[in-house]
Amino acid sequence: MKKILMIVQNDFVNDSRIIKEANALGENGFEVNVLALHNDGLKEVEKFQFFLVKRIKLATRSKLGKNKFSQAFKFWEFKQKCLKEAIKFKPDFVHCHDVYTLPIGERIIGKLGKENIKLIYDSHELWSQASNNITMPKSLLYIQNSIEKKVIKKCDSIITVSPSIVKYLKKVYNLQKSPILIRNIPFLYKNVKKEKLFHKQFKLDETKKILIYQGVISKGRGIEKLIEAMKSVDEKIVFVVLGNGSMVESYKKYVKELNLENRVYFHPAVSPDVLVKYTASADLGVSMIKNICLSYYYSLPNKMFEYIQAEIPVLCSNYPDMEDIVTNYRVGEVTNPDDDNNIATAINKILSDNKMYKVYVDNCINAKEELNWQCESEKLIKLYQSL
Repeated sequence: MKKILMIVQNDFVNDSRIIKEANALGENGFEVNVLALHNDGLKEVEKFQFFLVKRIKLATRSKLGKNKFSQAFKFWEFKQKCLKEAIKFKPDFVHCHDVYTLPIGERIIGKLGKENIKLIYDSHELWSQASNNITMPKSLLYIQNSIEKKVIKKCDSIITVSPSIVKYLKKVYNLQKSPILIRNIPFLYKNVKKEKLFHKQFKLDETKKILIYQGVISKGRGIEKLIEAMKSVDEKIVFVVLGNGSMVESYKKYVKELNLENRVYFHPAVSPDVLVKYTASADLGVSMIKNICLSYYYSLPNKMFEYIQAEIPVLCSNYPDMEDIVTNYRVGEVTNPDDDNNIATAINKILSDNKMYKVYVDNCINAKEELNWQCESEKLIKLYQSL
C-alpha cells in the first residue's frame, strides 16, 4: 500500500477540503497520515474514516510570545518534528497544503531522497497575491514568495482551486506542466427538502422570499454592499446572513443604523451535516466577494457550489471563474459587487421572474450531478495513480 503524508500548518479543525482529499485517497487504497499543529482541547492522534491525523505539540508555542522571531522558532520546531514523523512513516508521497508547508516538504525529500518520494503542492489560493499580504511585513512576504518560487519547480505535481490560478501559476513560474484543477466543492446531495427553517426561526410571513449569504462573516465578502442593497430590494425579500466571524457585531450595528432590522437577519453557523437543509430553506444564494486582491478575483467560492447542491439559484461577482460557472451552467446571474444598485436590480430580477427562476432551479438540479466532490475527486485519484 502506497503511503501519503499530508502536512498542514493549522490545527486541522473543520478543514473540509483536506478532509475530503484525505478520505478520497484513503478510500482508494492509499494509507494517509496528516500532520497538523496541536492546540489545547484537541486530540494528539485522531482517526477519521479513511485517514489518521497526528497533531504535533510545540514546546516553543507555550514558551515564546508572538513576534516574527518566535514564529520562526516555532516553525523550525514544527519542521523538525514533521521530519521525524516522516522518517518513521516512510511516505511515498508528501502532500503540502499551501505555501507555508513547502519548506517542510522540501526538507523531507532532501533527507529521505527525491528518488523515493513524490512531492505534491496543493495551493488552496493564490498565495503570492492573497489578502493577508496587505498587512504582512514586506520581509515576510518576500520570504513567502521566494519559497514558493524556489520549491514549486521541485514538485512532481501541483494542485490548485480555480482555472485562473492554474493559468497564473503556470505562466509566472514558467511551469512545463499545468497545475491540476481540483476545486473545493461539496458532495452530491440528493433528495433536497424545502423546510422553510428561516421562516420558522425568524417568524417570517410565508410569502417572504429569502436571500442567503453563508460562510465567514468578515471584510471583503461583500456583505456590507448586500446590506445596503436591501434598501432597494423588493419588500417581500429578506436577507439572512448565516455564519460566524469578526464582523458580525459591526454588521448588526450597520443594519440598525439603516433601519433594516426587519429586512436583514443574522444566524450563527450550523454544522456541515445540516447546512444544506438551511441553504435549501432560502430562495437565492449570494457570493459578492470583493476584488481586494488577485486571489479573491480569481477565486471560486465553495458556497457557490453549496447553493447549487441545495438547488437554489446563484448571484455572484462578475469575476472570470465565478462568471464561467454561473453562465455556462445557467444557474443564476452575475453583477458588479461594488454597486449596491446593481446588486439590488439583480436580486429583484431573479426573484420576480417566476418562469426564469424555475429555469435556474432546474439547471441547478442538472448541474449538481457534475459539480460535486464525487466527480471532482476522480481527478485527485487519477493523479496519484499516475505518479
